[in-house]
Amino acid sequence: MRKLHLALTLLLAALLLPGLTSSASAAKPGKGNRGPATVRAILIHASNKKGGVDRKLAMYEAELRRNLPFDTFRLEGEGTTIVADGGHSTLALNHGYRLEIDDEAGEGLRLKVKWMKGSEVVISTNLVLIPGTPGVLVRRGANDGDVPVILLIAR
Repeated sequence: MRKLHLALTLLLAALLLPGLTSSASAAKPGKGNRGPATVRAILIHASNKKGGVDRKLAMYEAELRRNLPFDTFRLEGEGTTIVADGGHSTLALNHGYRLEIDDEAGEGLRLKVKWMKGSEVVISTNLVLIPGTPGVLVRRGANDGDVPVILLIAR
């Protein structure tokens, strides 16, 4: 379990760090000039239960398989929210999960994201999203081997 946790942590860092460094140079104008952003969140359960990929996730299959060490990806829910410049938004997802999203100052679409389950903070991180390119949040697996994953896509 420790090896899986370490692997998922390293994978998450590898997925997020290039976006933090490369998107600043190609970013849109800063806060106050961008306008509201639409953020879509897709909740997925990943596992190695030999169940394949949910057909509703077909457009993300290559990305999921390339970046996550699982063979099964099941869509659990999704939602969309609008985050104004400097604004805050809450997005409820299935299984008691929700996202608290705050727009932050700076170049491009910089978001502070808290992934919550009830009052528990699952993950709290800062992301720079490139429109159309998924940002990935991964939670360490539970005893049954299911790993919740959230894809965030900005438009």
